[in-house]
Amino acid sequence: MAGKTKSVVKTRKTLSVKDLSNEQVKVFQDVSKNSKLQHILLMESHFKCSHVEYFKAVEKELIEFSYGSSVKALNYDKETGNSFVVFDWEVEAINQNAEDNAKSIVAINSTYMVRYDISGSFDSEIVELFLRHVGKVASYPYFRNQVSQKSWESDLELPILPVISA
Repeated sequence: MAGKTKSVVKTRKTLSVKDLSNEQVKVFQDVSKNSKLQHILLMESHFKCSHVEYFKAVEKELIEFSYGSSVKALNYDKETGNSFVVFDWEVEAINQNAEDNAKSIVAINSTYMVRYDISGSFDSEIVELFLRHVGKVASYPYFRNQVSQKSWESDLELPILPVISA
């Protein structure tokens, strides 16, 4: 890609695996051992691009890229073990030209549902942490692939999203 770009990662602070006590870590591990991934489903996808503005901004090195996710929905049924988490993923390219007031010129948004069956009854807070943590890592490669595919299809040469890990 011509020109320099700046990438920004959007994150939100929530309970982390690092914040757990030793006892909670054991429960988290038990949840992991007793869970079975059922589905990773694409629920919704949107792509928007202003090619002319994008290529002008790339030439002038005025692009800022950001990507991130948020939890849209989360559910854990202790009785049945059915659980799911829904993530909204987003990539955006913003024209930082002061005249344009930081205008979004490329946006890729996708929503994924990650569904697990969990055997046993566990503390809801730990299960929710598991769903947020593991579900994010499970759904991200699907979104990363989708961004790469849209970049190729639209000839944008967007930067490849980084690999994330647990």
